[in-house]
Amino acid sequence: MNTGNLSNSVILVTGGTGSFGQAFTRAILKYDIKALRIYSRNEYLQWQMKQNFTDSRIRWMIGDVRDRDRLKTCLRGVDYVIHAAALKHVSTGEYNPQETIKTNILGSVNIVDIAVEQKVKKVIGISSDKAVNPSCLYGSTKQIMEILFKEANRWSLPSTAFSIVRPGNFLESYGNVLEIWALQARKGEITITAEDMYRYFISVEDVAKKVIQFLEIMRGQEVFIPKMREFSILDLAKAKYPDCKIKVIGKLGGEKLHEHLCSDDEQIIDKGDYWVIENR
Repeated sequence: MNTGNLSNSVILVTGGTGSFGQAFTRAILKYDIKALRIYSRNEYLQWQMKQNFTDSRIRWMIGDVRDRDRLKTCLRGVDYVIHAAALKHVSTGEYNPQETIKTNILGSVNIVDIAVEQKVKKVIGISSDKAVNPSCLYGSTKQIMEILFKEANRWSLPSTAFSIVRPGNFLESYGNVLEIWALQARKGEITITAEDMYRYFISVEDVAKKVIQFLEIMRGQEVFIPKMREFSILDLAKAKYPDCKIKVIGKLGGEKLHEHLCSDDEQIIDKGDYWVIENR
């Protein structure tokens, strides 16, 4: 697929071996890009991913977003960055706050600084609806990442533009609720944390396609929100495993009953199949 904005470009995706990174790889390789750099610290996941992706345009780069020197090397000659690397599980963040801060916040600072230094054209940060009025450390770190990216535009434009994509829960992410239920269902009982809990869900493939769309149209400072369906966790559990018992175990630390896609002071604009907040 040929497109003017992305044609012959070099793209780097952090956290490239994650569920989103792999979906993004499948989607972006349909375009006439020059190279895709997969940046992640997990050698085993890179090896696994190599078994499914043999395109000669892929560059496999071991590295951590905490490592400024390695980032600087890998961002040389890059046109576009998709920043998806993060510690994403709520319970992991609550139990390991220092490590979550190092990756999610300090890693994002490194992306901003080095992307500007290396004259990257556009950077998109993958956020979460948990960044809105956060009740957990993970959500707070994503909120700070959004602030870092939005504020970076004040001194990086016009050479480097930063924008955010704020999705809900990925259906296919590692360790998601469907994966947990699949393991539990073998014993005939699945768990939910609360009967009145609701979440926004979206396919990781849909997010990947949206990110490419937003990458082409972004000018900087936007927060893009894909339109998603909100599901009752209880109804989802009943529909997915009608023959299983359902056990309510209570909310985990940092969990909310409802997530929100935007805060009260954000002005959201309807663009058909997505919303956008233009911070100008």
